[in-house]
Amino acid sequence: MPRALSNRQPIVAHRQITALLQGAVSRGYSAESILSRAEIPPSIYQDSAGSIDGVELQRLLWAIQIEMNDLFMGFLAQPAKPELNLVQSRIRFQCERLGEAIRASTQTREAVRNDVSYQCTTNPDAGEFTLSVEYQLLDDVDAHLFYWHRLMLMYRYHCWLIGKRIKLNTIAFKADSADKLADHYYAPFNAKVQFAQGTNALVFDSKYLLCPIVRSEAEEQDYVSNYPDWFTIPGQDMSWTRQTEQIIKGFQRDNQWSPTTQQVAKKLSVSARTLRRQLARENETYRDIKAQVRCQQAIKLLIDTDLPIAIVADHIGFAEPGDFTRAFISWTQLTPSAYRDQQRSDNSLFSDIRHLQSF
Repeated sequence: MPRALSNRQPIVAHRQITALLQGAVSRGYSAESILSRAEIPPSIYQDSAGSIDGVELQRLLWAIQIEMNDLFMGFLAQPAKPELNLVQSRIRFQCERLGEAIRASTQTREAVRNDVSYQCTTNPDAGEFTLSVEYQLLDDVDAHLFYWHRLMLMYRYHCWLIGKRIKLNTIAFKADSADKLADHYYAPFNAKVQFAQGTNALVFDSKYLLCPIVRSEAEEQDYVSNYPDWFTIPGQDMSWTRQTEQIIKGFQRDNQWSPTTQQVAKKLSVSARTLRRQLARENETYRDIKAQVRCQQAIKLLIDTDLPIAIVADHIGFAEPGDFTRAFISWTQLTPSAYRDQQRSDNSLFSDIRHLQSF
């Protein structure tokens, strides 16, 4: 009888479970031992109706790599020792932007291996960047499953590095569509999937190459524990700027209009110094974010209500209307009254949106 799964979806079928273990088993490792290490019932290896969820899949992938001391899980003749990942990580975190990090880390991998090839190409006309990968795989392994795993790994990690989800244009596979996995395996990519292509690749807009690296080397230690489900894309979480903004809004809903950096950092489980550093990497400051949140609230009250300026000032935490007026002029170059009159005379929603976006 198949084991009951948790409510997490999607699931990984028995065929893929055994295929992921194939490299280890062919080298004499015990599938049951690896499954035990992954906290998955060993009996599932013999159960053709067995399946696992995304959290268990992530544990299984790590268990295979740890047991074999091989990031490539026995799919290549030469193992890839995890220590190389540490070297690549240090190189990535010396980079300022995603494009630089991709090129530096892939060049490092290629420099020490003859059976791995990465190709970074840009198409200026289409504004696209393509990251292609090629491995010299053993003949008896599931090549398409391996490439799916590697492209998912790269995609998840790159999204995590910049703190936002990269919108892929295409994901390409050399495999024929006859080797296609179930649709839910490709769903996290949220992109058109093409088979029988000349390469295995991720394709996305070149603009993402300019995104700053917002993660730190210290955070990488918690990467897996923070995103335990393999099918979750880490970039779906918010940037430091967005998280800081949301926490400040939470304080302000409780009428704490000027929370300190230390108070917000505590909510994020980091030090104030770390928060300031991460915001700087996104070209933001805590002071500017706090002012922006206050400005947005003031604009909303000025446009959506007929409250007197003194009451608006009080609502957003200013003891004196004069202090509010001076702050508002510094934000918008207009007094609150002039801003209200201008916006109402324009009678344009888009005008207000453009102002907020250019803050």
